Amino acid sequence: MSHDLIEIATWRDMRDEIANLDTTLANIIDLIKPNDQYHFIKVKYPYGAKILYQGELHLPNAHYQDLPLSHQQISSELKKQLGYRFTPMGFITKNLAEVYFESETRLMPAKVVNQGEFFGLWQLLDPPIEGVVKTVWHISAGARSAFFLPNVSDNTAHLNLKRDFKISYYAPKTLSEQQEIFREIALNSEEGRQWSCDVIFLGHKWASLDLAKNTKAVLLRNYWLEQAWNQSFYCRSQMTYDVTQEAFSLAMGKKNLKPKPYHLNTIDHLIAIGKGMYPGFIPNDESSTAMPTTAIEDAYIHSYKLKNYAPITMRPYQGQSVPSLYYSLSFPTLLSAGAHGYKTSNILAELREIKTLINLTEDFYKDTHLQFDLYHSEKDRFDEIKHSSDIPKEDPNFQSCLDRYQAPFPFAGQFLRGCIKITNLDYAQQQTQ
Repeated sequence: MSHDLIEIATWRDMRDEIANLDTTLANIIDLIKPNDQYHFIKVKYPYGAKILYQGELHLPNAHYQDLPLSHQQISSELKKQLGYRFTPMGFITKNLAEVYFESETRLMPAKVVNQGEFFGLWQLLDPPIEGVVKTVWHISAGARSAFFLPNVSDNTAHLNLKRDFKISYYAPKTLSEQQEIFREIALNSEEGRQWSCDVIFLGHKWASLDLAKNTKAVLLRNYWLEQAWNQSFYCRSQMTYDVTQEAFSLAMGKKNLKPKPYHLNTIDHLIAIGKGMYPGFIPNDESSTAMPTTAIEDAYIHSYKLKNYAPITMRPYQGQSVPSLYYSLSFPTLLSAGAHGYKTSNILAELREIKTLINLTEDFYKDTHLQFDLYHSEKDRFDEIKHSSDIPKEDPNFQSCLDRYQAPFPFAGQFLRGCIKITNLDYAQQQTQ
């Protein structure tokens, strides 16, 4: 399988592209002086394409279909070059990818892999993963957990999208279903087809460098180890968080409080998001690094006829370089098994309980330097929870979206019914200095 989306190349072909993003990596490879048998495979993935699905690498064909590496259409050369691990080492050179888990009922973003970052290092350095453990891993080109803030589940309006963009999917009923439609819009619009997540995979010989024969290869091995070590920070910290949660639960017991385990897990997850260990959500800007934002939003303006509210899309973001991140009880993405099947008929009451715990958490976890604000689209008669219409007044990122589209804020959208804003106070302080 050879076409414009896949290119097998050498270091001579790929050096400048990699060096523009990571000079340290490029300089190390220069020292190794790889011959032309050390291949690089550059793949341009369309938006929403599967990079990894159920633990198997996928590649796009000329018709933008995702094919597993084991497929008969995939050449034996590509299978040889990329089959050395279930996730070969990939370096993203354009836009981003999302590592996620999913079940029949939930979508759980685990990591955002940005331009200039590797994925697949754990599989290179760890013992092989087999069986069902391997199949839970997925990676998408662009944001898998992207969605609209306004409700877009109207069947009649959705028929317009089906007509104009050859949409095969039904009108989405949940936030996690929307991305399937976004992908079809991207594939059937000129602007959307121009978007790609570009990945340079390292071929099989890179995984078997002989450190004894090429001592410079030790530098590359150490580089990979450092990158993998940094990526594994939260996994290595999980035991500490588990012990801390037990201590917090005991402290609550002394105050005659018996918080639900789901609420405790939610607070742990909020802290992890605030510390950059898991993705939260932010409004999309016009950079389109996560998805072909303009193409999708324009489709909903002109075809779906979304007019009552600004067509704000949300995307996952991981890190501490934005003023605020968002999480929603209406779209629970925490990995805890306790989230599965947990339902409530009164999210506003749930928010109040979580707010009580957060107030106690501020003393217990005072070194986190995080602030939490809770919102709902209904007015809280106890005046403990803010109204979601206040969000753009407090967050300039949302206000810039409203300015761009000159339309009202979609305060009643599903995500905003039980929304929690996570603010990094250290970042906020730096911006005011």
